[in-house]
Amino acid sequence: KHAGFGMNRDEAIYWGAELDSNGNRITYNHKYRVEGVDLDTRWWCLSVNRDGFFILNQFDRYSFSNTDVKRKTDGSWVIKLSTEEQPGNWIPLGDQTGHFRITLRCYNPKPSMIENSESANLPQIIRED
Repeated sequence: KHAGFGMNRDEAIYWGAELDSNGNRITYNHKYRVEGVDLDTRWWCLSVNRDGFFILNQFDRYSFSNTDVKRKTDGSWVIKLSTEEQPGNWIPLGDQTGHFRITLRCYNPKPSMIENSESANLPQIIRED
């Protein structure tokens, strides 16, 4: 069983994805790039997990946030997800099989995000192969 200590919507909003932007299940045997821009929140973090836990990897790299992601000149960012090492913002997927989940956590979202969370400008999950 899992127990959670929930926060109010003005403290945190979480989104989870198990499908890519084309509606296909996210699996370890593909490479993905997650493209986005900073969200209307004080702090955000994007991570990958399986069964509620980070995916162990030799680099001890499990997430990127608005404080450590490297951005393009236009302010947007790309995070790569794959089992093979990638340049730039890369989260290793280890040597697993099956599927995984991408979680985006937004802390202290601005009122505009709280009121319009259904239409938030969420990152796109693009399969590269």
